[in-house]
Amino acid sequence: MPLPSVLIVCSHFPPLNRTGGRRPYYLALALQNAGHRVSVLTSTGEGDADRQVDLQGIRVMRCPLTHVQRDMNGWQRLLAKAHHQYRHTFLHGPLRVLADTLLPEEHAARWDVLPEEVTDRLGMSDVVLATVPGWGPARAAYQLA
Repeated sequence: MPLPSVLIVCSHFPPLNRTGGRRPYYLALALQNAGHRVSVLTSTGEGDADRQVDLQGIRVMRCPLTHVQRDMNGWQRLLAKAHHQYRHTFLHGPLRVLADTLLPEEHAARWDVLPEEVTDRLGMSDVVLATVPGWGPARAAYQLA
């Protein structure tokens, strides 16, 4: 009987060289060495796409962080754009109150990825592990579970 396939959702992953990127990588390697099919969903860091790294067969999908996401409706997108555009002006205070009240959690830097895009690219996973401190990646893991 094959072992369950695992999707790891994390904020950072190699080639990012810091603790937040190394721990999920070593977890993925350990699971893969135990015989699991391992995929990773992570954010796009600056320069990640340009740097090549040997991930030893681990499939990785990187998602952009953005202040406007495709799952927002029209007025939410308008409010998110205004909140971002006027962040260094006197309008920021009132717009932040509106944005924090009416927009999804961590709206200023959420992953712009839809669950069907992840399953199309990485396939269905039996187990979803979220190894993240923030709500954005945890929310993505919840939608994929």
